[in-house]
Amino acid sequence: ALARLAGLLGARDVSWREVAGDLRRALRVPYVSVLTEQGALAEAGTRPDDEARLRVTPLVHADVTLGSLVVATRGRGGGFAPAERRLLQDLGTQVASALHEEGLDREVRASRQRLILAREDERRMLRRTLHDDVGPTIASIPLRAETVRRLMASRGVTTEVTELLDRIERDAGQAADAVRHLDYDLRPPALDDRGLASALEELAVGLAPLAVHLDTGGIGSPGAPLPPAVEVATYRIVSSALANAARHAQAQACWVTLRRG
Repeated sequence: ALARLAGLLGARDVSWREVAGDLRRALRVPYVSVLTEQGALAEAGTRPDDEARLRVTPLVHADVTLGSLVVATRGRGGGFAPAERRLLQDLGTQVASALHEEGLDREVRASRQRLILAREDERRMLRRTLHDDVGPTIASIPLRAETVRRLMASRGVTTEVTELLDRIERDAGQAADAVRHLDYDLRPPALDDRGLASALEELAVGLAPLAVHLDTGGIGSPGAPLPPAVEVATYRIVSSALANAARHAQAQACWVTLRRG
């Protein structure tokens, strides 16, 4: 029983329904359930009407009670032998350890998601600053240089001044291009301007003559927006896949289907 349970609990994603079922078969009892603070994690068999037949084993890990293992005795008035009670305790220890690891895994995933979302929010703020403040300022420098050149034209501009103004325009243009590329790398502007579905449609149109059949399935609808990080990841994955199809597959048509789950 311990060996089989170890195999089930060692899986990447524990199937608690299988765990409960395997425990019920191994112990040859009519009912087993694994309970946590959120309720029944899994059940197997038929729960007896007589609550006195239920034996509750606390699931404790590092002095923290994570839930309980509930096992029904085999008959009215029947109990478990000392060896069976020790086995239940050992089984409960394994189950508690697996619950603890599963909780840690959830915390790690939640923490990772919070980091990704926070990073994406920072990218959006930085992109907005580049787009609204830095970009227009740099883009205005060539216009101002041209204005200076025209004002000085009537006064006889020297070759040295003209070259200097040309250099200012060239450097400002390069800086503006760099800001635009950085702006796009931080977050594709189409996502903020038109939303994920429309941005993907625009992307598909730009790949002609490759015919892209896009089914977004209501992804990113106004009533249920996606997190910014998910939008960017989805856009970049689809963009890369379509670019590969257009460049390398020699395909005439390509289908993209998005579903939210």
